[in-house]
Amino acid sequence: MANLANFAEAAIASIRAFRSRHGDCSARLAMKTQIALCTLILAGCAAAEEPTNPVAIHRTIQAAAAGRPAVIGRRQSTAAVSTGNGIDYHGGAIMTSPATVYFIWYGNWLQAPALTILPDLIRHLGGSYYYNINNTYGVPNALIWGGSVFDNTYSQGYGTLSGGDIKSIVERAIDNGSLPANPNAIYLVLTSADINQNLAWGLEGSFCSDYCGWHTHDTINGQTLHYGFIGNPTRCPDKCAQYTNGPNGDLASDAMASVIAHEIEETATDPNDDGWKDSNGKENADKCAWTFGATYRAPNGTWANMHLGSRDYLIQQNWVNAEGGFCATQYTGLTTEVLLAGTGYVSSSPSGITNCGGTCEHGFTPGSTVTLTATPRAGYVFRYWQGCDSVTTTGQCRMTMSGNRGVIAYFGCATTLDQACYNDCMADCPELKSACIPECRLECGGC
Repeated sequence: MANLANFAEAAIASIRAFRSRHGDCSARLAMKTQIALCTLILAGCAAAEEPTNPVAIHRTIQAAAAGRPAVIGRRQSTAAVSTGNGIDYHGGAIMTSPATVYFIWYGNWLQAPALTILPDLIRHLGGSYYYNINNTYGVPNALIWGGSVFDNTYSQGYGTLSGGDIKSIVERAIDNGSLPANPNAIYLVLTSADINQNLAWGLEGSFCSDYCGWHTHDTINGQTLHYGFIGNPTRCPDKCAQYTNGPNGDLASDAMASVIAHEIEETATDPNDDGWKDSNGKENADKCAWTFGATYRAPNGTWANMHLGSRDYLIQQNWVNAEGGFCATQYTGLTTEVLLAGTGYVSSSPSGITNCGGTCEHGFTPGSTVTLTATPRAGYVFRYWQGCDSVTTTGQCRMTMSGNRGVIAYFGCATTLDQACYNDCMADCPELKSACIPECRLECGGC
C-alpha cells in the first residue's frame, strides 16, 4: 500500500501543476484519470484473491424435437453468462483451429454409397456458408478431412454397443496405428444397420428411441480426445430421417449427413462441456434440431436445402450467435466500425445497419452486394473507408458478401487544431496521456 500512497501523492502534485496552467476543467479530467488508475490497481488485487470453484459435469439427454429422438451432446450445470443471442459462453475451450475429422466405419459397410457421399460432405462442409455460422462462436470456417478406417471385424461385438464400446472402438483405431491421436480432431464412429447402441452413462436411452447420435470427450492414452457416435438411420427411418428418400438417393447417407453436421458443430463450439450452450443445456445445433429452413427440389425430385461441392443435402439449421440469435442454413456477417465513436454514423443498403455510431454487425445474404453510406456529425467530416471492395464517386463503400467482412469508417475534425497549443498541453498532461487527448484538443480548437 506504500507504493500506492506514493503514487497518489505524485498524482496530486501533477494535478496541481496541471491546474495552474490549464484551469480546473483540465484538472478535473486529470483527477479522474488518476483515480481510475488507482481503482484499477485495487480491483486487480481483489480479483487475484477470488477463489474459483470446480463445476460438476454430467451428461444428459436433450428433449426430442418434433417427436423425434434428439441428436445429443453433453451438458454442464453452471451459471450462464448472457451474450444476448440466446446462447451463453461458459468460459471453456472451443476449437479455434480447424478440426480434423476422422470416420471409423464399424460393421458391414461393403460397397455402401455412404463411403463416397459422407467423406465428400466433410471435404466441402468447411468453408461453406453453412459452416460459417460457427464463426459467430469464434470457430474458424474450416475443416480438415483426415480420412477413414474400417472396423469390419466387429471388434466390440454385434447387436447393441455401450458408450464404453464406442470409446474402445476409437481407442483401438489409435492403438493399432490406423489413426493418429489428435487432440484437435473429431473421431466419428459410424455404425452399420445391424448395430444398435445404448448410452450406458448411468442414464436411460438408446439409439432410435432417444437419440440419433452424440458426441463426448474422454481421456484416451493420456490425452483428451473428442469422439462421437452416428447411428445408421435405416434401422428407424421414421425416427432418424426426415424423408425415406434424400437428394443423394441413399437413406443412410442422406440422413446421417445432417446428424454428422450437428455433432461436428457442437464439438467445435463445446468440446469439453464448458463452451457454448443455453440456459437449458442445449448446444448450438440442439437449438435448431429437425428444422431445415427453405428447401428446393434436388435433381432427383427430393427435397434439399444446400449444395456443397457437387452434391445436394438436406441438413438441419444451426444457431447463429449474432443479432439476437436465430436458426439458419447460412450466414455471412458484416462488421462495421466507426472511428472514433460520436464523429459520424454508417447505414447500409440493403437495410440492417442503421445509424451505426460505434461497432455494429449484421448478416446479409451470401453473394449479395452491400452498400454503406457514411454521414459525419456536426463538426466532423468523413475521411475514408478501409476494407471495401470499391468506393463510389459519391464516397459509398461497396462489397460482395463472399464471407465474413469488416469495414472501418474514418471521420475527422472539421475545425483546425492549434498544433503548438496541443503539444504544449500534452507536455503538461499527467501519467495517462491518452485520457487527456480529448481535453487538449478541445482547448486548442480541435474536436
